[in-house]
Amino acid sequence: ATSRSSAGPSGRGTPFTSDYDGKEGKEDDRPNSGLVSGPTKIGDDIMELEHAMGYTGHFLNTIATHPSNPTLYARTLGSVLVISDLDNPHESHYLKGHDMEITCIDISPSGDLIASGQVGSTHYKGYHAPIIVWDFQTKEKVFVLEGVTGGALGARFSPDGAFLAAWGRDGLLY
Repeated sequence: ATSRSSAGPSGRGTPFTSDYDGKEGKEDDRPNSGLVSGPTKIGDDIMELEHAMGYTGHFLNTIATHPSNPTLYARTLGSVLVISDLDNPHESHYLKGHDMEITCIDISPSGDLIASGQVGSTHYKGYHAPIIVWDFQTKEKVFVLEGVTGGALGARFSPDGAFLAAWGRDGLLY
């Protein structure tokens, strides 16, 4: 387990780490670049994804509702975490930071944080499967728990939201 603001005693976590920052680049340079992208400029017009329907349900625990606002929910769409509102289905937020399919998500009891884990990456030696902690309000990355390999099987916040436990195919609990 690790707290939100520190790497913990194991030193396995590092704040704000990611090999892909979501910025535009050559399509071949971005993992899973064909899935979802940011604004695209065509001539003088800018095209941006407004709504995506779908759900990648290959794994358990890949959809969750907000604890204090049940119309808000998070789901997976491949390697993208989607936060939507049932009252306004065209108001979705796409959190991009994973380079492989997301395997688990959890929302903290306060609803302030959301954690997402992924399949072990084929882009890096060791099949690393980072757990990303996001700020639910700002949709920004606040922490990346590294060390899980082979794929994240689950992530859970403690009842007080102070700690995050994660486990993976490597048989270890973080």
